[in-house]
Amino acid sequence: MGQFLATGLITRTGILKEDLLNKKISVDEIKLAMDDRFSYSPEIYDIKEDEKYYTIELKSSIIDEQLMPFLKKFYSCYYENDSINKLIIEKISPMNSIELMRFAKTKPYEQFQMDSQGIMDPLLVGLRRMSISSESLILSITGKIWMECYFDQFKFFQYTIMETFKEFSIAGAIRIYITG
Repeated sequence: MGQFLATGLITRTGILKEDLLNKKISVDEIKLAMDDRFSYSPEIYDIKEDEKYYTIELKSSIIDEQLMPFLKKFYSCYYENDSINKLIIEKISPMNSIELMRFAKTKPYEQFQMDSQGIMDPLLVGLRRMSISSESLILSITGKIWMECYFDQFKFFQYTIMETFKEFSIAGAIRIYITG
């Protein structure tokens, strides 16, 4: 199997309430730490709460309004072979955010699929360390990774993508990571 370099949109992040209570961390502190670590864009996410988790989800309205124009620009900049990207855009254009996420979970295309591995990121909140788990919609996935210490490079790629696509607030959900 191996590990792959992936670029994806973070669609959901989960944080155990118990972890926050045990470490005496507020949701606001988490948001600040996420902004510092990942250039988190809080305006494009909704925070939901249930018995066990705080869930930070990419807003459906952002997906519905921005995903298609964002993908058209992203794919044209990233990939040389435009035919598969046109096929993907054509297939998903009529879908709403719920249908898109459901379709992506079927892993229909290499460059349009939900990442079944997820991402587990360390997060330092003040002097307290914790982990947050995230789900990502993969927009690109390339060759096996042999060296696994690319954080500075990934941060640069993330920043560059966010700046290139700054007219789309959905670009604030971009994360470059290793999966697999």
